[in-house]
Amino acid sequence: HLDTTLHRLLVYLCFLCASVFVVEGTLGDKEVLRGALPWARSYVVIVHGTWFWQAGAILYPLLGRKWCSYCMDDAMIATVIFCFHLLGVFLFCTLVTAWYGRRAASGSRGARFSKLPDDAESG
Repeated sequence: HLDTTLHRLLVYLCFLCASVFVVEGTLGDKEVLRGALPWARSYVVIVHGTWFWQAGAILYPLLGRKWCSYCMDDAMIATVIFCFHLLGVFLFCTLVTAWYGRRAASGSRGARFSKLPDDAESG
């Protein structure tokens, strides 16, 4: 149960990642979605990568108790951990976005990108 649950959650994340990439590829030029799609891409990629680590720590623990592969209780706890994992990464991405937006609005040096010249201007 536990192994299947962890891998099922990972497959859900793979489909979510692919969906965000397809939407960004097809609708990325829309002005309404210009800020939301890169944020969503960052969010799903961070969740996907960190869930790999978390699933590995559950399946092959270095410290603490060994998880029972056939216990439904441990599979349910892993699902709850996944939900808290989603929430934690969401809060992290939101705080980083808010901090960066505040720095960019205040005109801080490190928050600005240099503009690359267009093809028409360069030559």
